[in-house]
Amino acid sequence: MSVQVNIKMASYDLDENEPKVKSGGAEPPVLPIVASPPASSDLLAPSIESLLPHSGTMVMLDRFVAADEERLCAEVVIRPDSLFMGPDGVGSWIGIEYMAQSIAAFAGHKGRLRGEPAKVGFLLGTRRYDVSCALFPPGVVLWIVVKRLMQADNGLGSFECAIYEAPRYADRNHGLTGETRPFDAIDDTLDTAQVLVRATITVFQPHDVTGFLEGKVE
Repeated sequence: MSVQVNIKMASYDLDENEPKVKSGGAEPPVLPIVASPPASSDLLAPSIESLLPHSGTMVMLDRFVAADEERLCAEVVIRPDSLFMGPDGVGSWIGIEYMAQSIAAFAGHKGRLRGEPAKVGFLLGTRRYDVSCALFPPGVVLWIVVKRLMQADNGLGSFECAIYEAPRYADRNHGLTGETRPFDAIDDTLDTAQVLVRATITVFQPHDVTGFLEGKVE
């Protein structure tokens, strides 16, 4: 968001309260000057890396697309050098990892708004993984949408997930720079997009990751 402010150059007499404009002719009315609001990091579209505890080539998502209170959409572009690329594409079974990382990004986005770093979580699994394709071919653009269904105080969570083939006419530039896009801005696009995979994912994010890994947390 940007605010355009037109400001008349004025000089101030330190002994008087009113500004005096030194331009010729009648003095224009003095209007209050409203400054542009400071940029807020909460409004800026974050890099996907900043939302994940992963690093390097293990970051399998390409960018953040949109988010709201209960949902997040991330993007993956299938390239010749994509992780797990085979002769004809990436196996659609890898979609569960795309979903898991999108859930991690959702948690990271929530933490970011609270000023907290991304935290480690664990994919526990899914009872059903419905796919309509065997592969994600090179060049396809995927939108991974995760929706929080439940999140308990102990860190256990359940998310409804879907992988869409992003329409080629979709506004894919938004999210690279500029403000965070509200999720309802892409709802119409998702309504017409092809669903490739659906699943409900169960995850766990312990409050004390180190203690959990060392067996000190029940």
